[in-house]
Amino acid sequence: MKIQTRRNELTWIIIGQVLAFVGGFFAIKILTNVMGAEGYGQLALGVTIAGLCNLFVYGPLGQTVSRYYSVCRERGNLETYFYTLKKTHLVSVVALSICVLFVVIFAWLIGLENKWAQLIVAAVFFGIVSGISSSFQYLQSAVRQRKIVAIHQAAEAWLRPGLGILALIWLSNSASVAFLGFFIGTLVITLSQFFFAMRTTQIRSYWSGDISSDDVRKKTQQEFSIYYRTLSGLAIFSVFSVYADRWILQGMLDQNSVGIYVAIFQIASAPIVFLFNFTTRYVEPIIFERVGASGSDARVKSSDRFLYKVIAIFFVLLVPIIGISFLFGEPLVLMLTSAEFGYHSDMLWVFTLGLTMYYVAQLLTIKGASLNRPNIYVLPKLLQAIMLLVAGIIFTPQFGVMGMAEAVLLTSGVYLALVIIANQKLPVQCI
Repeated sequence: MKIQTRRNELTWIIIGQVLAFVGGFFAIKILTNVMGAEGYGQLALGVTIAGLCNLFVYGPLGQTVSRYYSVCRERGNLETYFYTLKKTHLVSVVALSICVLFVVIFAWLIGLENKWAQLIVAAVFFGIVSGISSSFQYLQSAVRQRKIVAIHQAAEAWLRPGLGILALIWLSNSASVAFLGFFIGTLVITLSQFFFAMRTTQIRSYWSGDISSDDVRKKTQQEFSIYYRTLSGLAIFSVFSVYADRWILQGMLDQNSVGIYVAIFQIASAPIVFLFNFTTRYVEPIIFERVGASGSDARVKSSDRFLYKVIAIFFVLLVPIIGISFLFGEPLVLMLTSAEFGYHSDMLWVFTLGLTMYYVAQLLTIKGASLNRPNIYVLPKLLQAIMLLVAGIIFTPQFGVMGMAEAVLLTSGVYLALVIIANQKLPVQCI
């Protein structure tokens, strides 16, 4: 029965990721043709703003949701888990809304163009609703509602860009208008996720339950806070490693270069992120459940063996993708964008190789996260961020957008090596 359950979960994860994967290519094709390189570049810069919400707030919160569901269920205090989860989300929404207000006032005082002020506001509110949706995905994955997660992932991958494209056609061709469509699409998905969550006994029974004691509440909140703040602190370095390349290109070249760079980056990352999301959605709940609240030596060793097998399969599957991107880069880029982007198709295999190393490293960080030691990756992320900034600033003036791609390749390799070294220093039991 357990094997059959795992197979069913795997099937639904595959379905959801495949549909999301195809939807991603659909979005790239239509948006690059409708907006052009310059407009797509502005949209990409707006995505970095929304991405800050994910990096500092909702990404760490989602991982905390995933990690502590099995822990709190094992302890029998899921009521406290949901109380803490809801409170953290409420505080996050209020804090981000206040930040938006201050940004708007600041933009008005310095005379920033309206299009940039509008873009910032639209991107942040899209980031908020997208982050809440992500937390539901982590929660429903932890509860092992693979079918529900898959359906919503697929629906969001098509609905969000679809409404964004309609907004561009019906209203105006601007990045802030595209984000309006993204926001509405994601909001619909989030409301649907909440509806299905409340139909689930494992969630509904504890969602508004009575907290057993103040001591349990304080302890849970403290554990949430430590884990969450550690991951959020790591995001300081991720800001540079994930988004610095866009802003370096904007500052040293132009918005047109940003659009070309990001479009080809997204084509290269699509199959890799597809496999990575599929892997983490399936693997993380299993590993966190195996380690549990006690983190005994036997449970940790069992989770390690499982993780390393999965990473080996992940790497083997990506090797032919690297080869295809090297041999058929130009026709792939032309098929998925336009001639304006095709001239730079030689970046595709560079991105693919670099991102393969980066995401292998990210899978390896699950080990530290399962042992409540995500802080051991501070140094690897810091060094990668510094190296990316330095390499990007040096390479871009000499080699243009290709220089930034080469910087990504170089620093991804260094990051992988540093994560491997960090994991070797982990004791078997950390909890």
